[in-house]
Amino acid sequence: MEVGASEVLKALLGRGERDREFQRALQRFGVGSRASLALSARVGLFHLFRMSGRRVAILPAYNCRVVVEAARLAGLETRFVDIDLATFNMLEDRVAALASPDCAIVATHQFGIPCDIARLVKIAEDSGAFLIEDCAAALGSTIDGNPVGGFGRAAVYSFEATKLLTLGCGGLITFNDEQTQKRFAEYVAGATHRDFSARLAARVLFDPALTSPAVFPVVHRLYTSLKGLTSDDGILDLSWAPCGLPVPAAWQTRLGLSLAERLDEVLSRRRATAAFYFEKLGEVDGIELPIIPPGRDPVLIRFPIRVTSMPKTEFYERCVAQGVDLAFSFTYACDPDAERFPNSHAAAAQVLDLPIYSKLRHEDALSVTRAVRNAIAHR
Repeated sequence: MEVGASEVLKALLGRGERDREFQRALQRFGVGSRASLALSARVGLFHLFRMSGRRVAILPAYNCRVVVEAARLAGLETRFVDIDLATFNMLEDRVAALASPDCAIVATHQFGIPCDIARLVKIAEDSGAFLIEDCAAALGSTIDGNPVGGFGRAAVYSFEATKLLTLGCGGLITFNDEQTQKRFAEYVAGATHRDFSARLAARVLFDPALTSPAVFPVVHRLYTSLKGLTSDDGILDLSWAPCGLPVPAAWQTRLGLSLAERLDEVLSRRRATAAFYFEKLGEVDGIELPIIPPGRDPVLIRFPIRVTSMPKTEFYERCVAQGVDLAFSFTYACDPDAERFPNSHAAAAQVLDLPIYSKLRHEDALSVTRAVRNAIAHR
């Protein structure tokens, strides 16, 4: 997590609700002023789907399963669209073929890489579809200098444990017109309530110690022995439909306000690490790096590479043997039909993520690039 134990402890021991101040602090990063907190981005999506009154959700086939869960729990049929392997975002021409007034289109900025939102806005306008921007992984990313989240009818952000600004869990729904905000307020009227979890507070408090250099190797071995390399197999969990609109506990937004004060540094350091990886690994055979289209400036929540020269688990083990851990994104495609969604299935089989959190030092990033090159050279 991008958080320190002292910050968490201060938030837990603090007093007062800081929700509005937290939301105002996010506005300088492009987060709209018309906003509503939620316990998570998935809860926000669930309520947006229901409020939209649409019958169908159009989603990327390579995607986090919770987006699918939110749509189905809200009563929507899900229709999937294959992705561009260069950007991991939906193929817009296929969205256009499916769009209609009955649809809610989820414009995902996958891993923080902005999608072609202008094209999706035009598709939504022409078809009458309801456009939601999924900015869960894209806080700070811009398109032609404009922050993502300001193009659709509404947008969702995530403050879950792996995100750039983490409250342990949490989310924010923003609205780009007064009418949509008013409809949402009427929809959730009287249903908002605080959600406090002692288990979550303990997890956030102890995470900095568990992921410290001295402890993490032990935690890593224990985790992989119990869970395997990834704990998410893509099986949908349709048991979590929220009761009303739960929002984060007061200590979480106090923590968020503290983290927002140094978010510029987090964004800057992640951009710098990503630029270093692009420079050092751009010509390495056996892996494919993402391609960032002109005008789009991502803050990557993950640095995805596609391992094309060997099974990605073998590549992973070779990197771990050199002391470099990698992350697994979605190890599944949301639709099992590999013939209809070949790119999504290829991504599920090939993608691993290089370390990119802001605490990485230059020598750490250099070790990562060496491990990648060595893993490829000894295939």
